[in-house]
Amino acid sequence: MTITEKKMNVIVIPARMDSKRLPGKPLADVNGKPLLQWTYDAAIKVGTDLIIVTAPDKEIEEYCEKHDVPFELTDNDIPNGTVRCARALIKRFGEDFGVRIRRIINWQVDEPVVDPTYVWRLLLPSNDIYTLVASDCHADTRGSKTTRVIVNESWNMCHWFTRHPVPGADLHCGIYSFSWNTLTRILEMKTTKKSELESLEQLTWLEHQFNIVPIRIHQLPLSINTQEDLDAFRILTR
Repeated sequence: MTITEKKMNVIVIPARMDSKRLPGKPLADVNGKPLLQWTYDAAIKVGTDLIIVTAPDKEIEEYCEKHDVPFELTDNDIPNGTVRCARALIKRFGEDFGVRIRRIINWQVDEPVVDPTYVWRLLLPSNDIYTLVASDCHADTRGSKTTRVIVNESWNMCHWFTRHPVPGADLHCGIYSFSWNTLTRILEMKTTKKSELESLEQLTWLEHQFNIVPIRIHQLPLSINTQEDLDAFRILTR
């Protein structure tokens, strides 16, 4: 790369049809447009250099080809969305792609309501991992499906993530940003026991001593994980 070449900011949207709580979620119709398209349209508003959808499913590949959405087919046995993002970029651009990358955002397909202004704030040039968190203002109405994050306020670092209610914990929104160096190191990590127990990939990163920095948002947006969430999103977008 020459000194005059610009490094890119990239958004990758990992998706799969085999969702345990809501099968077929990415292509679920929401007022005439699939959920995947709602998320992709929101990502466009961030203004990054590239957006790629990645999935192991031919149905999603066919949809993306038909609607001119950049797509990369990835294997079915990939353990989580972050690894899927990395594999998609390597498959598309090769192992040396990182020299052209400034920042990579992992924007989960089930987060179509996130304000793109907040996502733009994740584009910070460091080796830290950044993610979105919100104060728990609705503790009595949120179920166990919402991931909690314990933030060390003195250091402005995420200390721990859990699916269990914790007094004083914040709520986590599943969008992250990484440097290419950080993302490739995550590819080499073995999943830790605590991460497996909670089914939270972030715990592996923390146990390998990565810094996860919270970017605060004013309210946790609706995340589409269940049929109830999908119905609520349909009402929201009428």
